Amino acid sequence: MIAYVLSLFLVFSPVELAKHDVFDIHEAVSKELITVEVLSKGDYSGQCMAVVVNPLKGNGYTLRIPAGTHFIAENDPEQDIFVVEEQLLVMTKKESQTFSVEGFCSQHDDASPEEGSKFKMTKTNDEKLMELANFINGKGFSEDAKQSAIWAV
Repeated sequence: MIAYVLSLFLVFSPVELAKHDVFDIHEAVSKELITVEVLSKGDYSGQCMAVVVNPLKGNGYTLRIPAGTHFIAENDPEQDIFVVEEQLLVMTKKESQTFSVEGFCSQHDDASPEEGSKFKMTKTNDEKLMELANFINGKGFSEDAKQSAIWAV
């Protein structure tokens, strides 16, 4: 009997599943849905970037950081960081959230970024790096293999 009552409650209750619109992070910035600040976590590979997302309009976004995103160091002697795996960031609040993002050094000779260093987010213009990202994305390569491949390009 209790199961029957519960099933009626579930069938007739206005339960709505959370709906998340998925946006390319670059598109969301250009549409002024969000602002993004990118900071180094003090390393040059792996989960080395902190992406701070501030929603400006609406809520419930899922942001896609596409493979081929490049974080360009504002401090020139520091290494730029390249994203080779698509990553999803789920905005669960109407307030600023910080996400760890995986990326890899794309300049073997520059210095490792210091913690808190600022970066500009862009899409890469380097055709060879983009080709590499398209190849690596979703294949489960180790962090060492990803870093070595980027340095080889």
